[in-house]
Amino acid sequence: MSKRAKFFGLAMVALVLMIVLISAFGPSHSRGESSYAPVVIKESFEAIMARMKAAKPEVMKRQMDLLNERYDLSNRPAAGVTMPRGKPVQDGVRVKLPVGPTWERLAAMGPEEVREKDLFPVGLMPLPHPNHPEGGMLFLKFHNKPRMINGRMASADGPIKTFPLRGIKDSPPYLHDGRLLTLDDTVEFFNLILELKLSEQEKRDLVAFIRQL
Repeated sequence: MSKRAKFFGLAMVALVLMIVLISAFGPSHSRGESSYAPVVIKESFEAIMARMKAAKPEVMKRQMDLLNERYDLSNRPAAGVTMPRGKPVQDGVRVKLPVGPTWERLAAMGPEEVREKDLFPVGLMPLPHPNHPEGGMLFLKFHNKPRMINGRMASADGPIKTFPLRGIKDSPPYLHDGRLLTLDDTVEFFNLILELKLSEQEKRDLVAFIRQL
């Protein structure tokens, strides 16, 4: 056996011994609180369902209060623009601004100034799930009977996330957590984040173009 092979073998043995010693005598870390469901569930399925059903009104109220605080949820459909089957597309920026600045003034500021003055709109920040401690699952309320398409369950109605821009007006809200309610919100978001300095006319033209895809 060559010297190189012997050295490699001894190094591997030393590494294994080090891992064993650290595992046996290293500091132990106590597990803190976690939102994950326990592996051993001590409640029956019926008890869990009853508990969650009883908590649903409070959970929904809390989330609706948060949405109303962050967004303008009034019904203002865009003229002449609909989703398939005539469902209206909501128009305008719905994210509420802090008292004082306008979108144009915010876009003209640098990131440091926005951060220093604490003017970043809360509606552009990540939107928490309605019931995060239980896993944050969202169950859509289907208005039409779901059916199988290409081996997958689908519905003709309800908010459906899509990746391509084609038909994007038909799939609000936007971003992974649905924090942007309209295309106008989305344009304002990226105009602010990417410092694009778009004019009002350019933003309107961009929204109109995206709606035609």
